[in-house]
Amino acid sequence: MADTARTTRATSLERALAASVLNQLSSRLRANDLAVLAYHGVEDADRFAAHLDHLRDHTNPISVHDLAESLQGRPLPERAVLVTFDDGDRTVLTTAAPLLEERSIPAICFVVTALLGTDSAFWWDEAAAYSAPGTGVETVRRLKTMANSDRLAELDEMRREAADSITRRQLDADDLAALIAHGVAIGNHTHSHPCLDRCTGGEVGDEIRQSHDVLSGLLGEPCRWFAYPNGNLDRRAEATLVSLGYAGAFLFDHRLARRPESSPMRISRLRVNATTPLHRLELILSGLHPRLHRLRGRS
Repeated sequence: MADTARTTRATSLERALAASVLNQLSSRLRANDLAVLAYHGVEDADRFAAHLDHLRDHTNPISVHDLAESLQGRPLPERAVLVTFDDGDRTVLTTAAPLLEERSIPAICFVVTALLGTDSAFWWDEAAAYSAPGTGVETVRRLKTMANSDRLAELDEMRREAADSITRRQLDADDLAALIAHGVAIGNHTHSHPCLDRCTGGEVGDEIRQSHDVLSGLLGEPCRWFAYPNGNLDRRAEATLVSLGYAGAFLFDHRLARRPESSPMRISRLRVNATTPLHRLELILSGLHPRLHRLRGRS
């Protein structure tokens, strides 16, 4: 009961703070700010639809084409917002894409090409499922800090010892075409989703180039956009992306993207879920929630 009361008070305080700040000080993004929203799956269609309604009514959603032009000097509109999705969960196709198209909101989905057309689960879902009860989150967190070769070896051992393997239907080539038809562009999220800063130089290059080649073949044109797995920036990856002619690459750092043209391979994104309450989405878009988040991290 005490925990419930504290949660209720915290939510009420957050909602009141949002109303005060958004109405008096920062209800609009500054003209030189870009808010790039980073979703994954879409677990709550109704709430996600409410997010999109808010974006349609109170911001100016842009496409990656608009972003590319801005990186070449064309100004973005005020309160510009770009919607992105990481990993390629099927709910982006089945749930998000129709809702986006209904509202004429463009987006981009960054996919893991090794999984296309398979029934293989995301490796972090496997790790969580094969862990002892209650330890899945910690197991995934630990694996992300390991050298890539050690992570792969531990995952293989977990799979061998698992009583039952888990599966997940992944997107295929036809699904990517369907996403594009809905107005959702496709981007590179590496071939197998390692944390690039835990990889060798050869692994970094292979992960980016394999995915680039697969997607460029499927798209019929060179892939131009990249999102770092787990948001982990890697200078070797930056150099590879530049050599391949990428227009931009996205972090996962929970910040507004200020002047993205100054560092197009390090474009900030704001973390958000399809379950995020609307008042918190407003705080995130204002830039206040990210600032509070960083302050909490320092305390």
